[in-house]
Amino acid sequence: MKVCWFGCYDSDYARNQILLHGLRLNGVDVIECNETSIGWRRYPRLIKKLHELKNQYDIIYCAFPAGYFVTIAWLFQKKPIVVDAFFPMHDAYVHDRKVVSKWSLYALWLSVVDRLTVSLADRVIVDTKQHALYWKRIVPKQHYELIPVGAETRIYHQIDLADKHEGIIVTFHGTYIPLQGVPNLIEVTKLLKSDDKIKFRFIGPKALHAAIVEQLGSNPKNIELLPWLSQTELNQRLNESDIILGIFGQSEKAKRVIPNKVFQGIAVKKPIITMDSPAIREVFSEKDVMLVGNKSEEIAAAIKELSHNSELCAKLANSAYEKLQKVGLPEMLGQRLKEVFSRLSSV
Repeated sequence: MKVCWFGCYDSDYARNQILLHGLRLNGVDVIECNETSIGWRRYPRLIKKLHELKNQYDIIYCAFPAGYFVTIAWLFQKKPIVVDAFFPMHDAYVHDRKVVSKWSLYALWLSVVDRLTVSLADRVIVDTKQHALYWKRIVPKQHYELIPVGAETRIYHQIDLADKHEGIIVTFHGTYIPLQGVPNLIEVTKLLKSDDKIKFRFIGPKALHAAIVEQLGSNPKNIELLPWLSQTELNQRLNESDIILGIFGQSEKAKRVIPNKVFQGIAVKKPIITMDSPAIREVFSEKDVMLVGNKSEEIAAAIKELSHNSELCAKLANSAYEKLQKVGLPEMLGQRLKEVFSRLSSV
């Protein structure tokens, strides 16, 4: 089987990285048709690259972010189309990030793009059942296939640390988008600033660190702000941590996702604290991760509890890690995606 991995995507982004690795582990021949330039010229360049392949593959997979590229695949090639509907654009920009007014023409356009993204595909891949329910309200008759995010265990894994630290390091890493609930976490650091044992580490875009310091009102001693790191460096920092934080956003989108950071934290065998939601319970329970509300007081209480209970930390970390071995490794996810392709090829 030969698959064309198609779009203007980042092959190092976790969703693409894990599935590409998983497919290749399962013997699938993957050819990448990718255009990484920006601006409108990327579209004709991508069409040219696709044309040069002359349909010499069995399936075309519109990778995250699929968006506009599904229409290109539908117009300029003849093979079955599988789409990763990992990122509903209207939902993300209008309801979650709130950077587009819901009454604007651009919001209407994003809604049209989302509908085309799903309706033009022969099969649609989603990461949670909650996302499938979201898409079914838009295009009810489509075929939706569930493949969780998982973890790239070649990169995120336990390592032996030469130096041991004192106290408890609580790590959050992310892009600081609204669904991650960073304002909640800033309040948490204030609530726990008197506990000398607990230190926070925020890893994310350096350009936003000034805004975080402004919200804190100062640059307190219990917080370390680090810039975005390479994946190898991030794995090192996660291994140094004692507790890893998930997401705590207010939006409906936050309830529909299991973020990369949760799977990555589990892969390095650390206890996770994250917001209780329908999506997280599709895979993990309170026996695997510490599930809390998205209120800062609840998050702070959970950190406090874990910081004084090493036995519970180990129990959660081990249980979640065992679950990951059953549902979230690249080879497993690649096998599931290969099965989707095989069923589609036989139709």
